[in-house]
Amino acid sequence: MAYYRILSGRNFEYYETYMLMVASFFLGWVLYRFVESPPVAQRAGSNSLVLYALIALLGGFTAYDAIRTTNKMQGDFILSSDVKTYLNYRYDNNPRIAECRVDNRIIDPDSACLYGEKNNSKIVLWGDSHADQIVYPLAKVFSKDGYSVLEYAIAGCPPITDVESPNGNRKCNENSRVILDHLVNTNEVHYVLLHAYWIGYFNENLILPSDVLTIKKSLEHVVNTLTKSGKEVFLIDSVPRMKVNPPLYMARRALLKYVSSDDIFFKRERI
Repeated sequence: MAYYRILSGRNFEYYETYMLMVASFFLGWVLYRFVESPPVAQRAGSNSLVLYALIALLGGFTAYDAIRTTNKMQGDFILSSDVKTYLNYRYDNNPRIAECRVDNRIIDPDSACLYGEKNNSKIVLWGDSHADQIVYPLAKVFSKDGYSVLEYAIAGCPPITDVESPNGNRKCNENSRVILDHLVNTNEVHYVLLHAYWIGYFNENLILPSDVLTIKKSLEHVVNTLTKSGKEVFLIDSVPRMKVNPPLYMARRALLKYVSSDDIFFKRERI
């Protein structure tokens, strides 16, 4: 199944997993019934020592190879620079994530992380952990026009008021009110970007209350409040959900030396 997943470059559908499991059991039965059983029946008891020795040797080689591979860092493998670059972005890609993303505490707006030069004009990015994932490349783009980015990222909390995370430990409402009050009263910024995993909050009950009308009103309240204070507000939509891990998929393509995009197929889904 792992080999099939590597070849396809995507996660399995549930029925594909089931079909592969059935196929593997059937293949195992065929091999046992028609390949292994006859010779074993003929040589029962005659070559036990040799068999055990082969099993021990195979186990030793497997363990040695597993230990050697585990201890070998990515940089030790012969990978192209493109493959290494893609693999570096498999997971959280903000190098300042531990410092800048707030989790289970109240944010201090005056200590928000700044990306870029201190003397540049400031743009605010406010959102959840998904906002934290785009702040670094956004800052690089904005720096070309003389802007720096202030990050207000609260894990699991969209940039709206009067909502809480289901487990209650994210302090969403407290953080949102602190941030909103700070932005309304500051003259340091003019542009505010709002970004979050909107799909999860509107469609997947990742926030409470979970009804769409309440969430919509809360978002409208934040946008209207910021606008009345003289800010220009921009909403960044959710990054589309994909069945593959894009960096891992592109690393695989680079590793297999694909030179065209003809083999890339994405099934459109209504969200």
